[in-house]
Amino acid sequence: SNILIFSLQRRHYALGIFLGSVLTLKQFAYTALNGHEQVVQLLLSVGCDPLIQDNKGSFPMHEAATGGHVQCMDLLWKAGTDLSVRDACNCVPLHYAASGGHVAAVRWLLEVNAYF
Repeated sequence: SNILIFSLQRRHYALGIFLGSVLTLKQFAYTALNGHEQVVQLLLSVGCDPLIQDNKGSFPMHEAATGGHVQCMDLLWKAGTDLSVRDACNCVPLHYAASGGHVAAVRWLLEVNAYF
């Protein structure tokens, strides 16, 4: 996929065609939910905030946990995501990983001491 990164008024934006979608900073959570780890890594590398909320109050880490995407979760955690951050529903990533039956994601969260 072709990704174009540019800075506008000190905010980073990533635009490109990726599975038929145009990616912007506010769609960071979408990339995590769908396990697009290369795009997550790219967005982090240009300074996108891993704690940005989408319009529904969800964070990229919550979306990655919902999809059970451990590699994306690891990238976001290494970028400084707080694993105890609560979304608009007052849930932490562990809630979503467990409710989705994503054993590997639950195991990873417990291994990195995401106890709540």
